[in-house]
Order: sequence, then structure tokens, then C-alpha cells
Amino acid sequence: GSSVGSACHCPACRRAVAKGGEELLMGLFVKRLCERVKERWPDKTVIYIPWSIPKCPEDVEFPDNLVVSHLNLDVMGLMREPSVRNLEEDRLRAWSARSGHPVSMWIDFASPSDWTYGPVQFPHLVRDFYSRHRDRLEGGMVLTYGGACFITAAPTYYVWNRVLWDPELDVDATLDEMCRRLFGAGADSGRELLRLQCERWQNTSLSRPLRVGENRIPPRLFREIWPSDVVARMKTLRDRALSEIERSGDAAARRSFL
Repeated sequence: GSSVGSACHCPACRRAVAKGGEELLMGLFVKRLCERVKERWPDKTVIYIPWSIPKCPEDVEFPDNLVVSHLNLDVMGLMREPSVRNLEEDRLRAWSARSGHPVSMWIDFASPSDWTYGPVQFPHLVRDFYSRHRDRLEGGMVLTYGGACFITAAPTYYVWNRVLWDPELDVDATLDEMCRRLFGAGADSGRELLRLQCERWQNTSLSRPLRVGENRIPPRLFREIWPSDVVARMKTLRDRALSEIERSGDAAARRSFL
């Protein structure tokens, strides 16, 4: 299990929760389990999925037979914010250091692109994350429960799957080639549109920082990312690319672009 929900109220469990929260209580349980497994089956490992435990317990030293798997990270789109980035990366560093092994991650890339029709694109953030932590990561599962995100964030998702194999991926060259292959005569306009989308989401300075868990970003902050002049420019690029594709008669490129 990944969350104990304070189900046990014995004196020992109450003391652990009072001292270090549920992460300490669960951490002590996992430590004892690893110790028992090491005694009985020294060639086996214990796989722990800290799904809803907020952080790695600070006062627990785990045996070397612990493997942390599917450490969840569902705010990659908000990694543009230093506060969010630092919090999530500190969790990754802590679990890797305490377990003594690289960890695998379960990443839901939807948020916040599942709360807006605006173009949430952050492929460079994905590349930078994997490049910084390549020694702490041994794999990852990238998915989303919001089906629309596979369409709206498809360029980021495409880069993500490439980055899993190559953390030093040249993102711009990859997106250039993606547009060339998919959009035919509309490749240049489509690429300019995509560059603008990435630039606005990844680099816009907001009047106040976004916070962890802030999936439903206030409309006024969305308008800072996509002000009216930027929206007009995106629409112009979209229409120009589509017109170039339609004039070429390339049905496959039109389908891909739409």
C-alpha cells in the first residue's frame, strides 16, 4: 500500500505519526519489511510505490534491497515554476538517495493542459528534467487520463517519448523534423506556431507564481500567457499553415495538422 490513512491507532503508530507524519509511519514499516525480506530471501528486493506519500521520510535509512518504483509526478506542465520544480525534484533526489538506487516514475502529463483549450507545450522542460536527473532515473511511464491531451499536447508527448531514450535530445531539431514529416507544405508555418506555443508556456513571467496542485489556473493568468495579440498571431499562423496544406492537396498533412 502507498497510503496508510492513519488506520492504526496503537501507541507506536501514534508516536510515529506525531513525530514525522504518515511518511515516517509508512517508511518505518517499509524498512522493517525490507529487513525481514533480507533475512529470509537475501537475493530478493522489495518494490515500494509511494503513491500518495507526500515526501521521503528524513529519519529512515532503508536497506539496500529497497527499490522505489512509480514515484508519481503529475505536474510536469507546471515545472516552469521554480517552486513546483524544486519541490518535485527534491522528492526524486531524496528517494533515490535514501534507497541507494535510481527510481522509476509514473508521470501524468495532463495537468494543466486538461483544463484549457490553450496550447500547453513544454518539451524543453521535459528534456531538461531528464537530463538533470539521468543518474537518478531508471525509467518512467508517461500517460494521461485526459484523452484530449494526447491531441493538444501531442508535440510535447512525442518529444517526451524520445527523451526517455535520449536525455540529451535536440528538441528543436526533433520538432523541426516532426513538422516537416507531418505537415508538408504547411511545415514552416506550423513550426513557427509551435515555437510560439512553447515560448509562451515555458518562458512567460507571470504576475504571481503558479502553485503545486493549481490545475485550474485562474483565467487572468492564462490571459497573461496568451494575451490577445499572441492569440491573434497564433490564429494567423494556424490559418496560414492550413491554407498552405489545402492548396497542396495533401490530405494526410491536413489530417495531421487538424
